[in-house]
Amino acid sequence: MEQSARTRLTSLLYAVLLMAGTAMLVLGGLWIYNSYVRSDTQRATVVGVQDGDTVIVDIDGKDTAVDLINVNAPDIATGDQPQQCLANESAQYLAKRLPSGTEVDLVFDHERKNSAGHLQALVQVDDVSINQDIAKEGLATAAGVKENKRFYQKVLDGQNSAMKNKRGMFDPTVPCSLEAQAAEQKKQIDAVQQPGPGVDVPTALEDAAAKRKSAAAFTEQLSGQGLQDLGLHALSSTSTHDYVKAQRDALKSSLRSADVKIDRLKEAKETEEKRRAADKENEKRRSEWEKADQASDGGGADDQP
Repeated sequence: MEQSARTRLTSLLYAVLLMAGTAMLVLGGLWIYNSYVRSDTQRATVVGVQDGDTVIVDIDGKDTAVDLINVNAPDIATGDQPQQCLANESAQYLAKRLPSGTEVDLVFDHERKNSAGHLQALVQVDDVSINQDIAKEGLATAAGVKENKRFYQKVLDGQNSAMKNKRGMFDPTVPCSLEAQAAEQKKQIDAVQQPGPGVDVPTALEDAAAKRKSAAAFTEQLSGQGLQDLGLHALSSTSTHDYVKAQRDALKSSLRSADVKIDRLKEAKETEEKRRAADKENEKRRSEWEKADQASDGGGADDQP
């Protein structure tokens, strides 16, 4: 009897443990599903646009700022921060795509809010990603946001399309774009003269030094805070590192070529200075000889009866 009761108790314990294990597996599976498979979606109504990557929406009667996740759009000037290249165009594009009253779906990733306390989400209109589209226009770049990687590739695909098709900030005909600014610096540095017939060497050397200094300073700015000072903060994202580096390397190559020309100008100036010094010395000697000859001739005339 005692043995039978013990057996039943053991069976019951096994059953309880089995049920607990099953429950843990189910809960674990749901957690994984919620964290990595299903993204919570919030329906909202657009109230307005703040800039190229922030939209104000109405959620349950409350105006809420929502940042387009994985999107880095140029900033509009505030305080001491300079206006960034195509900031107005970026904001205008977003306002055109999301006019007041537009119903949108906010699709959240791992973290619903960013360090600024804003909601961050993929903004969709009829299943179309606004985040990807603004990058595709070259009016924003792809930005990694900690663990939030679900939508990053979509935005990066948009950015790569803009690069390929030379759109927005990747259009070399846009004066404030990196390519346009770099091309102007390269044009100036490539125009450094070499010594030759008709070249005023001192003037050419002074001009070359000024152009080199300007191009070198610009090249040094192509990273970090320097990009913001140039109005190109959106290009500080990791996704555009190789693009910026290519422009920087091209400028460094031009600077090396300019250095060769400057060295030749310095040599020509030194040679010219030595020649002038020699001419001056020769002129001085001739003058002394002439004076000596004149003194000699004069002395001979006085001795005559």
